[in-house]
Amino acid sequence: MMQRMDNRPREAQVVLPYEPNFTGHWEAARRRQETREWLRRREQAISAGEPKRDDDQPHKAA
Repeated sequence: MMQRMDNRPREAQVVLPYEPNFTGHWEAARRRQETREWLRRREQAISAGEPKRDDDQPHKAA
């Protein structure tokens, strides 16, 4: 028996910017805000003479 080849494209698993569930722009804005806050705290720590910490990173893996 011969199997039929299905050549139809599958549904995209990626949510595109024009789809209702797209939240990438909000997430990117949140990351930018977190980075700005981290940089401000880091500048204050440097000006206060605190030593640099190795674990002090703007975005930690969740």
